[in-house]
Amino acid sequence: MEPVTHFLTGACLGRAGLNRKTRYATLAGLLAAEAADLDIFWGFAGPVEELKHHRGITHTFWAVPVVAGVVVGAIWTFDHWRNRGHRREAKAAGQSGLLTGLLDRKMKAPTERDMGQATAGSIAPAQPVHWGWLYLTAFIAALSHLLLDWTNNYGLRPFFPFNPRWYAGSFMFIAEPVLWALFFLAFFAPWVLGLADREIGVRRTAFRGRGWAIFALAGTLVLGCWRWAEHSSAQWLRLGHGQRRPIRSRSRPDDHEWHMGNASISSRRPSTAESAERCTTFGVERASRAGSEGHGSRSG
Repeated sequence: MEPVTHFLTGACLGRAGLNRKTRYATLAGLLAAEAADLDIFWGFAGPVEELKHHRGITHTFWAVPVVAGVVVGAIWTFDHWRNRGHRREAKAAGQSGLLTGLLDRKMKAPTERDMGQATAGSIAPAQPVHWGWLYLTAFIAALSHLLLDWTNNYGLRPFFPFNPRWYAGSFMFIAEPVLWALFFLAFFAPWVLGLADREIGVRRTAFRGRGWAIFALAGTLVLGCWRWAEHSSAQWLRLGHGQRRPIRSRSRPDDHEWHMGNASISSRRPSTAESAERCTTFGVERASRAGSEGHGSRSG
């Protein structure tokens, strides 16, 4: 699939409830869901190298735990750099002890009451980082990339290099507008509802949008199942299983005849004499037609 679908799928996975378990869940899902397509940088080596390596080792089952680990490592580096910056500012201000205590208190796991509701305009307590949950989020998002790429006709090689076979579902288009609409609704609707809540001063939840994210993911699953059923039905009809009478074949060394319904198609191989006779007849017909056309033009 194209990058937009991968990014939004990963973000919805994070917002569907995993962001209640750990900080950076949405960020981890967003990055891991698209990380496999980093093989496009082979394009700098030329179009041949890009075609040879695209959907290669990064689109395999073996790469999923590696991709998840790299994403979590990148987020750990960002988190470490971010906290180091806070400590440096605290030391420069001469309030290291007080601000460090406030920072440690901020990093503690908030209570259910703190995370459940907050007054309009207030800042919710910081969500702690649980690296196990964060790795699980990145792992699921990386798997979603393989699943989505399998649905289109390009396919992927999930067991490469041990098995170079391509697998393709061929029932979803690479750019699917219905999925865009579902994901747009999942992110836009909570924002609009949040604006309305702030205007009337209603208490707001800390993790808005979980229901909409689940709705978008469920809609993606339903759409995929529907397209797969349509594709399977088309394949069934193409193979002739939808006819009233099954396809029969009679074969002899030089005569093949297929019967489909009430029609029959013969592919008997003509003999040399029959071929010569057909060529002669065709030549005579062409000569007669050319003579008639020439006579008509002279008459005119």
